[in-house]
Amino acid sequence: EIAQDNALFFPPADTHRLAEQMQLLLHDENRRKSLAEAGKQRLSDFSREKIMLRFEQVLLNELSKAKP
Repeated sequence: EIAQDNALFFPPADTHRLAEQMQLLLHDENRRKSLAEAGKQRLSDFSREKIMLRFEQVLLNELSKAKP
């Protein structure tokens, strides 16, 4: 999962569980702040530079496989 441990999860159709998770965040300021900070840190894994470098690595790897 892209969010890793930086999110609260619930089954897509489980509105009761969604409401529980929202209540948890509403009443737990430390958890709310912790998840927000972790999300900001996780976001740094997706900088334009990192994505382009990874794309280049994948492309070069695939091109090297295609050569006879």
